[in-house]
Amino acid sequence: MYSALTQAAITAIRKIATNPATRKQLGKVAATYGAKIAKSKLSETQKQRAQRALAVEMARQIEGGQLSYRTLLDGKPHTVVWADGTPIQAFPECKGDLEKKLIRHRRDLLVDPPEVRPKRSRAPWSRHRSPDDP
Repeated sequence: MYSALTQAAITAIRKIATNPATRKQLGKVAATYGAKIAKSKLSETQKQRAQRALAVEMARQIEGGQLSYRTLLDGKPHTVVWADGTPIQAFPECKGDLEKKLIRHRRDLLVDPPEVRPKRSRAPWSRHRSPDDP
């Protein structure tokens, strides 16, 4: 039912609850598995979302800014910001001359950035309100 990672964490927590001398062991387990969690797919997904959000913000700020999503550069997907049909920057950053790499890229795949960020709805009784809320 549980993965090996979860099972090891549960075992370590149980030992700490029963014996205070095992706190050092928890530190070792936390250090070992903390690094694995930091390198997991979830953190990679968060990084990709952050990069995509930066590209969208940049495209919004540039007059005539457009985007191409999942553009393959050096074998990896990137979000590229374009201005008037010229590539400006790739997110995550790509080394080398973007214009040369994207000379044959189809310009009909470019899209305008979303106009406005969608607002997150909040319950009327929520204590966490943004400064923009009335």
